Amino acid sequence: GAVAIGIGIWAYNKVKNHEPKVVTEFRTALRVYIEAIRKGSMDVTKINNLMAALEELKKHKNYEKISIQLTTDEMAVLVGRIYEYTFKLAKDNNVELSDEELYIPQPNGSETIINLQSYLKAQKRIFKAVA
Repeated sequence: GAVAIGIGIWAYNKVKNHEPKVVTEFRTALRVYIEAIRKGSMDVTKINNLMAALEELKKHKNYEKISIQLTTDEMAVLVGRIYEYTFKLAKDNNVELSDEELYIPQPNGSETIINLQSYLKAQKRIFKAVA
């Protein structure tokens, strides 16, 4: 009896604390994307994968409650680095960025997701322009 109760509690906690699939997929796509920035191996597929994961994350019924385990400051710093990468990518490929694509991240982290989407779209456009 005690074993069955213990297994039941373990299973309940496992399901209760289970991270939604969209979070796992976003985290994986983000990790691949960041590694590509570090190694200089970025391509449209990695950008598309992160954009798709981000869209799915936003569609999740509990989107407002989802935690990516990054603080707002960490996310703002990350998006700031992505902005810098986007700017450098455009410069290196002689592609002019629009005003929307040049939007500088806010220090307080507001609109972080919107900024991230904008930079990903810009990167995708740059890769397509130079392909």
